[in-house]
Amino acid sequence: METPDPNAPIQTLTPTGRAPKSRIKDCSAAYQLYVSIKDADAEAARYRTKIQGLIDGNPPYRASDLEANAQKWRSNVNFREAESIIDTNAASIWELDMEVPRLITVDCGLDVDPQRPGINYNDIIAEEYTRAVMDWPDYFYNRMLCTKEMLVTGIGPMFWTDRYDWRPQAAKRASMLVPPNSKAAIGQIELIGIRHSYQAHELYAKIADEKATRLAAEAGWSTDLIREVIIRSAKNSENADGRFQGTLIESLQQQLKNNDFAASENYCNPIRVIQLLVKEYSGKVSRHIIYEDEELPGYLYVGQDEYDSMQQALCLFMWNIGDGYFKSVKGLGHRIYPHVELSNRFINSTVDGASMSSSFILEPTTGGAQKVNVMRLGPVTILPSGFRAIQHTFAPNLTGLIGVRNMLHQILNNNTGVYKKQLEGPELPERTATEVTTEERKAAKLEKNQISIHYLHLDALHKEMFRRLANPSYPSEAPGYEEAKAFRDRCKKRGVPSEALDPKTARVKAMRAIGNGSAVMHDMVTRELVSMAGAMDEIGRRNAMRDRVASLVGQTMVNRYLPEAGRDQIPTSEHSLAMLENNDIMAGQQVVVGVDQPHAIHWLVHLPKLMEIASAFMQNPGQVNLQMALPAMQIGLQHLSQHLQEFARDPSRKGQVQVMEGQIKELAKVFQQMQKIAQAQAQQAQQAQQQQQQLVAQAQQVMADRETQTKLAEIQKNFEVKMANMIKQNEIRTAKAIHSMRLSDMKAAADLQRKGIVQPEPAEPEPT
Repeated sequence: METPDPNAPIQTLTPTGRAPKSRIKDCSAAYQLYVSIKDADAEAARYRTKIQGLIDGNPPYRASDLEANAQKWRSNVNFREAESIIDTNAASIWELDMEVPRLITVDCGLDVDPQRPGINYNDIIAEEYTRAVMDWPDYFYNRMLCTKEMLVTGIGPMFWTDRYDWRPQAAKRASMLVPPNSKAAIGQIELIGIRHSYQAHELYAKIADEKATRLAAEAGWSTDLIREVIIRSAKNSENADGRFQGTLIESLQQQLKNNDFAASENYCNPIRVIQLLVKEYSGKVSRHIIYEDEELPGYLYVGQDEYDSMQQALCLFMWNIGDGYFKSVKGLGHRIYPHVELSNRFINSTVDGASMSSSFILEPTTGGAQKVNVMRLGPVTILPSGFRAIQHTFAPNLTGLIGVRNMLHQILNNNTGVYKKQLEGPELPERTATEVTTEERKAAKLEKNQISIHYLHLDALHKEMFRRLANPSYPSEAPGYEEAKAFRDRCKKRGVPSEALDPKTARVKAMRAIGNGSAVMHDMVTRELVSMAGAMDEIGRRNAMRDRVASLVGQTMVNRYLPEAGRDQIPTSEHSLAMLENNDIMAGQQVVVGVDQPHAIHWLVHLPKLMEIASAFMQNPGQVNLQMALPAMQIGLQHLSQHLQEFARDPSRKGQVQVMEGQIKELAKVFQQMQKIAQAQAQQAQQAQQQQQQLVAQAQQVMADRETQTKLAEIQKNFEVKMANMIKQNEIRTAKAIHSMRLSDMKAAADLQRKGIVQPEPAEPEPT
């Protein structure tokens, strides 16, 4: 068995099969690796400069060559077709990335809480993640730089500068150094070098005081080498020595303390470094940082086994996979380069032909070089002596040149999928509506395989950003800590449990956009979705309308016209039950709260009804029927309080419970005012009733007195009548008796006389 070379930059297994601690022997070996990889990339770098020059507007011919061949008059213009193609495709990719309601979709693996069907953990996490990323202004710059670099060169790198900071940085492909035999799969790349730079104040912050120095040393930084590279970055070291009458490092230190940013810009050059990522035999990835400008005796930073995989350190956006190797990956710039270069030449030749056809041709009549001076006097042209005008029109075949150029564009479209809305040329036939629609569908539309590849890389980017943002052990001194903490706090405040943010179980993917990156296709698809909305449920119809509005005004303006509806607001059987309970509450009947009810839905249905009663009372208390409103308010508040008790059982609802408690307190205040007014009205009614009873009693007493007098008078009158009648009857009886007696006496006297017996006269009776 061959003995491993102990001086080799990359360490292999020992004869006994033992793996070294690090595959890179030391910092010297790391610097050698960097130099060798950079030299191996030199040829590819030259070709990349040509492509970038075409995109930047370099003309097709060197001006010095044209001048040397006396052809400076020729058209030599870059018509920026390459730049237009790159920008158009970049806009399509931007459409894929940004024209979505949320940047990601999340599946946290937790079921929806039946008590809160309107609270979707996945949506909340996606919304808060999108907010965190959108609030970081450099995200847009880095994504666009990455996209353009991918289109031009085939690979758009994005990497993280440490193990914690969730904010990635974009890099040029030239800054990504990879061994020639590396595969075009990030998981199979063994070694990657990333060239980037620090400002002096960024590194100085790591040695600003004793605490910072200690933390930096514990993290793996060489504080002595940090001081060394800051000294080497000084622009004018001889003047810096005496600026603050101290040594160079002390002067730089004072300048950085006084104004770190200005000192970095004015007194120090950027500190260029190489970040080496190497996959160890354990499968872990180590990160080492070395100084780029020259070899120093040691690493600036050592992060042994810092990452679990290469995907945690960087993300490579690839336009394709080439033939399987990293170096074979080519971008759109490589494909369009020959076509656009020839197109520029043909357009310039066409312009030259047009110029020649409209030029004034003179033929010398004498030999020898002569100075040509043509004089124009209004409509009159005076030719110089020794020349005569040729009556011949030069007519180059411009149509043929334009036809060849259009053919080149057709080949370009077939090979790259880069479509032109309309070919240029004279007297082109007018297009039909079908042709216009077909061309619009093709214009700026990415191929499906390119979209699929792009989304795979975008998934990886958002997955790693989410993993870092959701890290509960994010150090407070690490960059990006405040934003990460705010993200987790917002999720917690909205009721998301901590286990839902676990990157090991949460599945994160980039949200897919509508229209394959084409704004025209987006418009067409959303039109069709709206036409099909009748067959969708309530959520589907609303989402279709929101997508349609987004195609017209953009995602950021959708909520202005059509806010997103939570599932709490979508009518369900629970909403119907809660409304029936409202009817019972208004009728003054008690309603039982079920422990298995979705309390959020019931709260949203009951609360507006009580708020309606309270609002009507506050606006015009006299118009509210308190006899009906008070029992309804009392029963309704008791019912809401029972729902609130169920809410309070869940600690994650603490913020929501506080809001609900505040709502109940406000309603309770109104209820107390209603009770006071009702009590006052009851007292007034009682006093009025007592007064009425007194009046009635008085009236009854008066009436009773009047009836007694009337009855006494009637009795007296009746008595008097009866007495008068009695007296009269007695008088009549007496008179009758006297009359009868007289008749008897007269009869007796008559009988005696008839018999001849004379009786004496009877005495008069005593009046009775």
